Parts: sequence; structure tokens; C-alpha cells
Amino acid sequence: MKYFVTGGAGFVGSHLIKKLNGDIVSYDNLSVGKCEDHLATGDILDYDKLVAEMAGSDMVIHLAAFANIRLGLKRPELDFFNNLIGTHNVLMAMKQNGIKDIIFFSSCSVYGDAPISIVESASLDPLSPYALEKMKCEWIIQGFVAQYGFRAFVFRPGSIIGGDMQNGMIRDWVLKLKKDKTKLEVLGGTRTSRPFIYIDDVVDATLFAISNLNDPYQVFNLASAGSVNVGRAIEILLDEAGIIDIDVAYDIQDRGWEGSALEVCISVDKLNKLGWKAKVSPAEAVRKACKEIIEHQGGN
Repeated sequence: MKYFVTGGAGFVGSHLIKKLNGDIVSYDNLSVGKCEDHLATGDILDYDKLVAEMAGSDMVIHLAAFANIRLGLKRPELDFFNNLIGTHNVLMAMKQNGIKDIIFFSSCSVYGDAPISIVESASLDPLSPYALEKMKCEWIIQGFVAQYGFRAFVFRPGSIIGGDMQNGMIRDWVLKLKKDKTKLEVLGGTRTSRPFIYIDDVVDATLFAISNLNDPYQVFNLASAGSVNVGRAIEILLDEAGIIDIDVAYDIQDRGWEGSALEVCISVDKLNKLGWKAKVSPAEAVRKACKEIIEHQGGN
């Protein structure tokens, strides 16, 4: 089996390619990622190179994306080109190379606010250009499944976290504490919640998907059961950092910033019934990520 992994040098991709058994092409423009294992440098917007590098592959795992939500609000064309047009290029390159199987990472952000455990059949309500384009990506994948006989396993993951994550609220908090351990300014209020999932579970779920790509089109929420609110996540971080006396200043607006969901809780019953379940709880995922990021940043 030969795997073509877009975004293979990024956070999820760099962990995944270490666990894949078979030949691997990690296709990445290195705009964010740093891992050079199995690397073929290129951009999914460069169609000719994409087709050439993908040739001979058996399956595509499409991770490449523009995921800076706040910048995307100011420049939505970045989401449109890098996410929607990029994904269309990937699908067309698959068609040209005679490849039928794809695992695609969408996002739970397609649901918008989801305070109650939301299922895959729920209506979608994207709040940002990023979420909107991810939703459109799902649609065009469905079209390729219907028209060209593709098979697709689509994940809508929660907030993927781990020690070498390249962005995200937990990493931001650690970097702020590194500069000043007496105060911490937090975007969003204590009500803001996310379905955190640890990176090792995400890799495990992807390997599971490879072995269970049976139906033409499948979509699954991907997370540990439940969610963690910002207040609890801060408590865990401060405990891991050994900080007791600190002034934590939360935003007046719970949402944090425009385009960001307030509360997100997604049901993982569908994936559990298929046979996969996360090993790490959301709270333990936060604790492990905090500990590892602190260690990567040189301790307290």
C-alpha cells in the first residue's frame, strides 16, 4: 500500500506517517510543518506537481488545510483557495491517477455552536470562512463519490492537541505564562468549551479508518466523549505549571472572537459503534498536552 499524505509535515501528519505501514509520500509546502520524513515539497494549489507526486499511490489522506481562523475572517480568500480549491485539486489529481480512496479531515466547526452532543446528521451552521469551506469540501467529495466511484472516510474532529501542536489556545496560554507567570489573559470566557482529543488517538482513529473504508461515503465525528470548558482547562494548565498565585483575566465576551463557536460537544457514538473509541479522555488530553508543551518550552 502506498499512501499519499497531504500536509504530512504538519502536526497530525508528522505523527501519522510514523505509524503508517507501507510506502509514503508526505506532500507539504512547509508553510507550517517542519517534519521532512518521506517529504515531497509542494503545494496542493500546484496541480501539475500534485498529479506527478501522487502518481502510483493507492490512497490519499488529505490533511493539508489553511487553519488560521482569525486571519481567514480578514482574508476569506485564503480559506477559499487553500481549502476548497486545494481539495478540488486533490480530488482531480486522484481521478487523473486512478486513485479511488480518500480519508479527509473536515472539522467539527461545520456545526457552529453545538452545546448538546451533536450527531453527524445534524444541520450544519459554519460560523467562519474556514468552517464554511470545510463544509463545501465535504460536498464536493460526496460529488466525486457519486460520479467517479470514489470511497471516502470523512472525519469531523474536535480540537486536536498534543505537545508539539503548532497553534491553539493551550499552546497560546503556555507561551503567555512563559513571559509572565503573574497574569494570564484568556480569549473567551469560562463557558467556552471544546471536544479535545489527544494526537495519539487521532492517529489511531486514522489507522482504523484505513481498515474500515468499506462504504462509498462515511462521515464521523472524531473526539473523546464529552468536552472541557476553558475554566477547567486553565485549572489543569496551572496545576501542571505549578502556579498558584496568578491573575486570570477572561474576556467579557464568552465567545472569544468572531467566527469562534461558544460551546462545542459532539457525539462519538457512531464511530464507537463501528468499533473505535478514544483511549484518552478530554480532560486527560488537556493535561497531557499542557505537560508536554511546558516541557517543549523549557519547563516552568
